Amino acid sequence: MQKNAGKTTCLNHILETNKHLKIGLTSIGRDGEKEDSVFKVAKPSIFVTEGTLVATTNDCLENSSVGYSIQHKTNINTPLGIVYIVEITNAGYIDLAGPSFNTQINEVYDMMDVDLFIVDGAFSRKQMASNERLEATILVTGASYSKDIDEVVRETVVAYDLMNLPKGDLPSNYFESAVTIIGDTVKTLHLDTSLGSAEEIVEQIKPDTKEIVLGGALTEELVEALKQNRHRIQGITIHIKDGTKAFLRHSYYHYLKKMDISLKVLHDINLIALVYNPYSPLGYEFDDLEFRKKLSEHIDIPIINVLKGGNEIE
Repeated sequence: MQKNAGKTTCLNHILETNKHLKIGLTSIGRDGEKEDSVFKVAKPSIFVTEGTLVATTNDCLENSSVGYSIQHKTNINTPLGIVYIVEITNAGYIDLAGPSFNTQINEVYDMMDVDLFIVDGAFSRKQMASNERLEATILVTGASYSKDIDEVVRETVVAYDLMNLPKGDLPSNYFESAVTIIGDTVKTLHLDTSLGSAEEIVEQIKPDTKEIVLGGALTEELVEALKQNRHRIQGITIHIKDGTKAFLRHSYYHYLKKMDISLKVLHDINLIALVYNPYSPLGYEFDDLEFRKKLSEHIDIPIINVLKGGNEIE
């Protein structure tokens, strides 16, 4: 959901409870550094044990306290250097910075012969949850999002809802274009992307329109344009590739519901748990029981404060 929510603590718990397995680990963002680069607060380090396979960059390896042997040098280049796959020979703390794209994640996965493959996510990279080769996703939220507990709950519930959107029944080729509008006829808009094209998309919605297919992102800009034309647009269905393609805060998501506009996906996401952190590194905290209760009123997967055990995540 956001930085400093407790994702690294959750990751360390998963690594510890599964250390009897052969684990492969990588990250889609920077993690394991001692200090958050934005908020300048201390961060927990990632501890890996002997035998773990890790995909990270050469710069990150220089900042790590582990012993390792290089297994593969990939062709994946990042701002922090080339990604290497190493096997840990002496346990210690690892600095992670791995691939940036799903295709690269798959490339790394294919180079690892492991029992459990873990991708450490990032607050701005939820799209990795849509990778069809990854079997499960854990969402992490926390007080660091806002001092307002109700705002945190609202936005967390939206993220949960978007990751649990129902599948539609359209063929995948519909998603190859930026925008397709389906009514009595099917019309493809010749756009490079749906971004920045909200007005043009809305102008093409006719009284017979039943469905809109977006090959890219569903943005608040498009929702706002739909809202401005609510007198003539009601009850349609918007299809997106998966829930991570919807970049909507609570107010915009709620407005789609008010307009009876439903969302469906081509690929669903197996969201197996919500991990929450009632503490913020900025010096405030929520009441743990209140936070959990408010989340549980809207979310029906395991809800876990990993700082208090979290044995459900194994």
